[in-house]
Amino acid sequence: MKNMPQDLSTNVIDLYNENCALIYSLLNYNKCNLDLPLLIKKLNARKKHVINPNTLRFFEKYSLIDLPPPTSFDFCNNSVRIGDAVDIDNKSQKILIESLKGLMPWRKGPFELFGVTVDSEWQSNIKWNLIKRKIPDLKNKTVLDVGCNNGYYMFRLLELEPRIVLGIDPSDLYYFQFYFLMKLLKTYKGNNLANKLAYAPIGVNDITPFKKYFDCIFCMGILYHQRSPVDMLKTIKKSLNKYGYLILETLIIEGEDEVALFPKDTYAKMTNVNFIPTIKCLENFLFRAGFIDFEVISISKTKIDEQRPTKWSSTQSLADFLDKNDNTKTAEGYPAPIRACIKARCKN
Repeated sequence: MKNMPQDLSTNVIDLYNENCALIYSLLNYNKCNLDLPLLIKKLNARKKHVINPNTLRFFEKYSLIDLPPPTSFDFCNNSVRIGDAVDIDNKSQKILIESLKGLMPWRKGPFELFGVTVDSEWQSNIKWNLIKRKIPDLKNKTVLDVGCNNGYYMFRLLELEPRIVLGIDPSDLYYFQFYFLMKLLKTYKGNNLANKLAYAPIGVNDITPFKKYFDCIFCMGILYHQRSPVDMLKTIKKSLNKYGYLILETLIIEGEDEVALFPKDTYAKMTNVNFIPTIKCLENFLFRAGFIDFEVISISKTKIDEQRPTKWSSTQSLADFLDKNDNTKTAEGYPAPIRACIKARCKN
């Protein structure tokens, strides 16, 4: 790309290659269910798009810090915590804050990083606390998080002792946020989390290298962005083993009919929202894709204490996307966001 610093571009590619090597190492224990050459091909294709003004800017912020290993970390409470304020001096904390601000907006969280509170737009702990008691046993299991954002749920999943958690999301920003967090953990210097977590900057249509590979797949906040939700669910099913579970969280509308809302233009000012089904319609989507044993884990209206603007995110959030005179409706007049989480099992 023209006018890009050559050394910085090289460093971005080196980081990408290093992270890909981690992914291959993490996943290769189950060789018979992984088409590794195809995965390498897909990640190499993604590498062609890695160098751009955003990634170079993110890498500069990623590179600012070189902190000592944290004295402790905690993934079992509402905030994912890495380190404590006493682990670093004031100068290092200022650099840490500069780096974190350079990687804004922080959509999912919250995080506590060496004493710095990253108050994300979404209080993702609210959703996690609703569903975690219904998650199947994941001890020593292989987990995929589709649309993982910056990895908040991946870190929370460690409490359940999985063998590995792979997150996928094609976003450059979320990629750097995740590996920034991993850098704080000093993963590349022997931390055993290197054997648990990895992030691949690919989308759901790129998981074809995994054949009946995962024990459990999380797909949270993704389905309504799909033009063909059943096709996406079929793709996910092919990557689950015969006893595998899907944890699916998505927007729904209320009602007993087997129907879905298809917004004319935007929904809550989002341009990429397609099908918003009733629960019965959602179960039909899942059944056609080859899932059975549906269990509704949670149904909840999204509230402004769960999704709101903060100094770490954007200036607008849920309250700005609703009708100013009636918060039961979106700005377009549709029913305000309700989210459901369903657990389902592969039919065979």
